[in-house]
Amino acid sequence: MREIEPAQAEIVRWIFEQYANGVSPATIAQGLNARRVPAPEHKYWRDDTIRGDGKRQAGILHNELYVGRMIWNKQHYRKNPETERRTARLNDKSERIVTEVPSMHIISDELWVRVKERQLTTLENFSRTTTNRLNRTHRPTYLLSGMLECAECGGSYAIMAKERYGCSNQKSKLPVDGLGGACCSNQKTILRKNLEDRVLSCLPAAFFGMGVFDDVAGQARQNLAVPGSKHA
Repeated sequence: MREIEPAQAEIVRWIFEQYANGVSPATIAQGLNARRVPAPEHKYWRDDTIRGDGKRQAGILHNELYVGRMIWNKQHYRKNPETERRTARLNDKSERIVTEVPSMHIISDELWVRVKERQLTTLENFSRTTTNRLNRTHRPTYLLSGMLECAECGGSYAIMAKERYGCSNQKSKLPVDGLGGACCSNQKTILRKNLEDRVLSCLPAAFFGMGVFDDVAGQARQNLAVPGSKHA
């Protein structure tokens, strides 16, 4: 039987109140780590633990148990026959079973609604910047997007202010397991254009050094020499 743990319930209420008041999930996580509050899944609190996944309705801010509702048959799993990996798929709302659990109601309905309203506003703002043609430049994809890592912590290097790449872990000020719980101290940034120019200037030499062009040319000659080829 589920029971409320008063200290944990107080932390959950604090998280909801902070978010409803406009505090970001990353800042909330920083506060919890500074207070040395035990995290529910990992060693340290992270923003995604709090923010969760809106599509899968996962994460602290999406947990309806806190308002006394337990959702059954919420999702099902499918196995990819090629990778053997299981992926979760949400069931239609009509297939879900909702059970009222008043004893687990630790978040007021008013606070829950405030959090839902802010989540909706955040989602709408994000949607405008990613789907509206006039605003696509707000979240552009660059040549090296998703390919860069911080040499200190292994975190992603992403675009920060003024078109400069920087460590996302350092910016978020969150503990990194690989650094023993310390925050990344790498404050170095680089202008996007300068980095792209450096990478592009190295590509031709690298291709020649690996014999890529020779391999391609050799394969082309073999294809031309095949009997019946229209190029023969």
